[in-house]
Amino acid sequence: MKNKLPSRIAIILVFLNLLLLCSCSKKLAPNHFQVIVKANIEANALSMYPSQVQEKFLDATYTFLYHDAVVDGRIHFKGSKPSYPVMFDFLVQGEGLSDKFFVENGTTELTVDFKNSDQNVFIAPSNMSQAQKEYEILKSQGLKAIEKKYEESDFEQEKAQLLVTRDSLITNFVSNNPNSFVPLWLMINNYAKQGSEYNERYDLSLDKFSKEIQKTELFKRFNKALKDSKNLSFENKELVLKNMNLEEVTFNTRHLSNVKFILLDFWFSECTPCLKEMSQYTSFYETYKNKGFEIVSISTDGTKKIDKWKSTITSKGYNWIHYLDENGKETSELNIFSFPTTYLVTPDGEIIMKDVNAEKLEEFLRGQFD
Repeated sequence: MKNKLPSRIAIILVFLNLLLLCSCSKKLAPNHFQVIVKANIEANALSMYPSQVQEKFLDATYTFLYHDAVVDGRIHFKGSKPSYPVMFDFLVQGEGLSDKFFVENGTTELTVDFKNSDQNVFIAPSNMSQAQKEYEILKSQGLKAIEKKYEESDFEQEKAQLLVTRDSLITNFVSNNPNSFVPLWLMINNYAKQGSEYNERYDLSLDKFSKEIQKTELFKRFNKALKDSKNLSFENKELVLKNMNLEEVTFNTRHLSNVKFILLDFWFSECTPCLKEMSQYTSFYETYKNKGFEIVSISTDGTKKIDKWKSTITSKGYNWIHYLDENGKETSELNIFSFPTTYLVTPDGEIIMKDVNAEKLEEFLRGQFD
């Protein structure tokens, strides 16, 4: 009996190994994917989601955000997705975003390096999806270099030209690759990153995508958002908001007919860039508020942050009109997802300028009233 025990153990071990092999090689269900990550990071957790793309552009097929612990330098994400490729990137708190990558059905194995300043994602050529190969072509044509130069530049004119160059590269790729989802994802990502501002170059390129891509929800929702941002006006726009007493009110720019210019300022209480800009308004608001200028700040703070919203306004001395768009419902309908977003408008709702900084706003007011 003693001699047979090791052989039985060996048989059991072989059986268990076979089971493990079968389970690992088990084919995923249609429209399901898994991403196996080897992560070179200090953090103990990793998030994966579709970069700057807002949830409103995505259908309900898959989870918006994946988050899990890093165990022995590895992590395993698994979920469902639409039939077309999906763009993801990784986020580590305090480290920022990785480079983008594209996932189709099946298993993708990759390495992400957050100890490198470029936060590179490496996928072996044999393991690349077709979409990833197309993205690599775009990067080799200069996309990554343009984006890096943009982030490093301190000159507005240079940054503007770099965006034109980047957008031309993406839209030209559509012309030569009408069946590729890569430029569509990049357009949606950039649209959000630039404050959901209308992009004529993107708009004119949409009809170059194949009919199959144009049938997807991803395309349809972006097409609508782009058209809406082109035609955006606050004329007759009724926003259902709450005042400082949390009473529901309907706001329209025409309600302020006694002024000449209104700054509509969309923000939230934990937005550091928002607070920086707002602190600069205080210096000239007192000068021009009785001459025909008004500020209306609309916060997108969530229900749990209402007390924070109120205390921020009081403690900072923001003595102009404030409304709460609780949980950002009305703001998202305006395709505003980047903060701060500001519009200088007339009481008739005509937009004069968008995202004007405090310095240029004061210069404009000085020219109008002094």
